[in-house]
Amino acid sequence: MRSNTFTQWSKWLPLCECWYNINYHTLTKHTPYEVLYGLMPPIHIPCVPKDLANEIVDKLLSNKEKMLKIIRNNLQVV
Repeated sequence: MRSNTFTQWSKWLPLCECWYNINYHTLTKHTPYEVLYGLMPPIHIPCVPKDLANEIVDKLLSNKEKMLKIIRNNLQVV
């Protein structure tokens, strides 16, 4: 049985796009965000599990951090 994370890829597509656009590209020597907006991309501040009082928000942000790790690892392979 496939993981729920991978069967809902469309849910995570905007996060993939964001991560791709704020990371340095060797060809342009800039991030796509810099090229488009002329500004440094926003800094990603990771959510540390259990920092939040709201359990639902904590779970949502923890899942987002897990997916960012997967995205980062997969994009580094390319």
